[in-house]
Amino acid sequence: RPEFALRHLLRQEQQFYLLDVVLAWGRMEEF
Repeated sequence: RPEFALRHLLRQEQQFYLLDVVLAWGRMEEF
């Protein structure tokens, strides 16, 4: 299941995922 694979990925690289979210949020705030 894609959802399970995605969840597993987030669990493995949660820090990187959260970092991407923060960076994306910062870009949204800029524009």
